[in-house]
Amino acid sequence: MNTLKIKLFFASLFLLALSACNEDKLDLYDQEATGSSIYFYTPYATANQSVPTTQHKFSFAFEQLEVKEKTIDIPVRITGIPQSTDREFSIKFDPNSTLKEGTHFVLENDKLFVPADSIKSSVSIKLIRTADLQTEPLELRMKLVKSADFNTYFREQFNIAKTKATSVLDFSLVVDDIFGAPYAWIQYSSRFEPALGKYSKEKFNLLLEIFDLDVELFTDPTVNPNTAFGISTMTYWKNYFKYWLLKEKEAGRIHVDGNGDPITIPN
Repeated sequence: MNTLKIKLFFASLFLLALSACNEDKLDLYDQEATGSSIYFYTPYATANQSVPTTQHKFSFAFEQLEVKEKTIDIPVRITGIPQSTDREFSIKFDPNSTLKEGTHFVLENDKLFVPADSIKSSVSIKLIRTADLQTEPLELRMKLVKSADFNTYFREQFNIAKTKATSVLDFSLVVDDIFGAPYAWIQYSSRFEPALGKYSKEKFNLLLEIFDLDVELFTDPTVNPNTAFGISTMTYWKNYFKYWLLKEKEAGRIHVDGNGDPITIPN
């Protein structure tokens, strides 16, 4: 009898816990009570990294000279479930931003909305290649704000340890026309420098040419570094790049950087 009572007691606890979990799940998607929130996807997806990505960096310097405009899509997501109609969301640009609307960029969207039957959208910004971008980087700071269709209750995303919070309502776009190291080489320098050594424009161009890579792989902050720049990939680039330079040297072709020094790869 005692054994039966104990089993019934633990069974009751299990059912109670299961009921609580189901209620939590229902509460999370109870749009009638809380509505849907809109948020920037990039800081949300990178919140657990040591340095979360809260800005998108773009440089016209990696484009051909005839390229005068470039459209950047800043991804957004929503909480809750898709709806059967388009839903509009709102964004506010910081008036103190140095990247100015009408001069350096225009919004591609006539209106900002999440399409019907979707939880995804983006803010499409067409950048204009102006002369002042060759002098210094300019920044556009933006913030998602409450609209008729979306609220902003989901304001931050914590890392797994719950020790650091990243805003998912704030994001910025940094633009220049100065040929420096691309985003990935800076953000993941602990991977790039041991494999490829010190950055130079000439070395980077060779990397793109030898391995037939697109520059967007290194400038898009949403690229997964563990997939794109994992140990096996970096080791392959390092070893083949070193072999390629050696064969070029044997053929009498010495590749140099901007200072005239031979391009080298670490041992």
